Amino acid sequence: MNTYILEKPDPNHLLYTITIPALEFDSAIDQYFRKNRDKFNVPGVRPGKATRKMVESYFGRKAFKPAIDKIVSDAYGKAAAEYPEEILFMPTVRVVQDIPGRDFVFSAHVKVNPEAELCDYRKIEIPQEQVNDALKTAADLPIENRAATRRYLLQNALINTIAANSDIEVPDTLVNERAIEMANAFDQQLAGNNKTLDDYYKECNTDEKALLRDFADAAEKQLRMRLTLLAIAKNEGLEATDEEYDQECRRLAENSLLPYERVKELFAKHEIFKVRRDIAISKGADFIGRMIDERWPASEEEKEAEKKAEANRAAEDAARAKKNAEAFAKAAKAMEEEPFQP
Repeated sequence: MNTYILEKPDPNHLLYTITIPALEFDSAIDQYFRKNRDKFNVPGVRPGKATRKMVESYFGRKAFKPAIDKIVSDAYGKAAAEYPEEILFMPTVRVVQDIPGRDFVFSAHVKVNPEAELCDYRKIEIPQEQVNDALKTAADLPIENRAATRRYLLQNALINTIAANSDIEVPDTLVNERAIEMANAFDQQLAGNNKTLDDYYKECNTDEKALLRDFADAAEKQLRMRLTLLAIAKNEGLEATDEEYDQECRRLAENSLLPYERVKELFAKHEIFKVRRDIAISKGADFIGRMIDERWPASEEEKEAEKKAEANRAAEDAARAKKNAEAFAKAAKAMEEEPFQP
C-alpha cells in the first residue's frame, strides 16, 4: 500500500513525498515487461526471448518509462484526491529513490490555486467605444428591456477590462477540460442537426486541431473572467457563507429531484469547494453589477416599465399554472368517472 507525506512549503503549494512498496512497484514493472516483451530488441537475442534482466541491463530503467509514468500518475492521483481542496495545477515530479529491490520514492510539488494580481478595479474605465456600443444597443430596445440589457453589456465590458488589466493565472488543466466540454457540446449540437464533426470540418475547411484551438481560446477567456470575479470576491470579502452554501445545495437538490441530504453527501469533498467558488463568483459579478448601476443608473421611466413587465410575466405564469392545474383536475375527474378498462 502506498504511503505519502504531505508538506505545505507555503499557503498555496503542496509537496508530496510518495512511497510505493518495492513488491508493488516491481510487480507493475514486471506486468508491463511481460505485456510488451516482443517490443524489446536486444542484440544477439531472438525477438521476444530477452529476459527482463537482459532488457534492463541493455536499455536501463528508461525501457520501463511508460510503466513508471503510470505508476507515478496513479499514486499521485490517489494522494491528491484525498486533499480537501481541488488541485488545479499539474505537479512537478522528481524521483527520490529508484533502486531495484527497494521502495520507489518520488516527490510531487504542486500549486493549489491560481494566483491573481488585480488592477485598481474600482477606478478602471471601460473603453468609451464599448460604452457607446452598449448604450446604443440598449437604447434601440423597448423601454422595459433597456436597463437590464445596458447593465448586462456594461457589466461584461467592465469585467473584461479588469481582466485585461490584471495579472490572472489560468491553469492549463481548466482550459483543457473546458475546451473538451465545449467540443462535446458542439458535437451533440451537430448530431441534433443530423451532422457530424467530419461534416463540419469539410464545410468550414478546418480540422480537429484548429477546432480545439478555437475552443481553448474561448475557454481561456471565459475562465479568465471567472477567476477575475473570484479574485474580486475574495478581495471584497464576498466569499460564500455556510448559509449560502446550504441554500445552493437545497436549490440543486430541488432541481435534480434528489434528497437534500444526498446532495450534501455528494458534495462532501471536492464539490463543496466548487459550489462555494461558484457562489463567490456570482457575488463578484453582483458587485460589478452594482458598480455599473452607480455609473449608469436606470431612469425612473425604465424602472417603472421594467416593474410593469415583471408583473405581467408573473401574471402570465400564474395564469398558465392555473390553466394546467384545471386541465389536470379535469383529467383526474374523467378518470374517476370512467375508469380505464384493460
